[in-house]
Amino acid sequence: ATRVSAIQAGDAQIMWSVPTESVDTLKGDSNVSVGMGDSIAVWYFFMNTQKAPFNDVKVREAMAYAINKEAYIQVVMNGYGSVATSMVGEEVQHYKGNDPYSYDPEKAKELLKEAGYPDGFECSIFVNGDLRTRSAQILQAQLADVGIKVDISTYEWGALLDTLNAGEHEMFLLGWSNTSFDPDGSTYQLFYSGNHGATGNRAFFSNDKVDELILSAQRESEESKRMELYKELQFVLHDESPWCPLYYKNDNVGVRADLKGFKLHKGAQHYLGNCHYEK
Repeated sequence: ATRVSAIQAGDAQIMWSVPTESVDTLKGDSNVSVGMGDSIAVWYFFMNTQKAPFNDVKVREAMAYAINKEAYIQVVMNGYGSVATSMVGEEVQHYKGNDPYSYDPEKAKELLKEAGYPDGFECSIFVNGDLRTRSAQILQAQLADVGIKVDISTYEWGALLDTLNAGEHEMFLLGWSNTSFDPDGSTYQLFYSGNHGATGNRAFFSNDKVDELILSAQRESEESKRMELYKELQFVLHDESPWCPLYYKNDNVGVRADLKGFKLHKGAQHYLGNCHYEK
């Protein structure tokens, strides 16, 4: 709210990452120009795959089927986003979208029954900050519809990281932005089995095929072959579901209308050298 007031008053000239609930307000202000673009970030919740019941892929798939991602985007992001179709951001090189898990509560219940949880189960999700707490409440309500009771615990960021790195969590809600635009930055750190915990793989996910594809892609110098490896990797990750990708958010920026030359950068590496006033 303070940042919105500052750009409307002219005390600030650029407001990066306009909250979605403030976009329409700034669009209605003739003194502010709102720019929107696709982000390289993917927002998701992940499961600790070494803890039951999330060590069962059927349970992880059930979680994905239980979430109405379109409704989630409307409520949490005021519609400013799109359903994520990969664990790799759609603006990252060699992104290959999969058919996202559809919203299918009956399919979720069926998978839970097959996994030995016909009545669902209880679990917890760790978050930080007000926005993610509200986001978790949406997930909590949707998962309750298939019998999964979720307890939400909100932490200060440092304490949360310590908890995640130690593997004490069951689920966590977060986003990942890959400013290198190379798919290795969206896969090695997050899914390679040698990176459990603080290194980045906080889903504590291990899969021999995923490891093989990640390392093969790192060694491959021919881009067409790398593309095929990352395509297959994204398919395998989709099927294994250590994450439930939720959405790709729009990048929103507010700029004072009299400031010229600003260009939105997908990786938030904005170059300001061309910004100028005509008068």
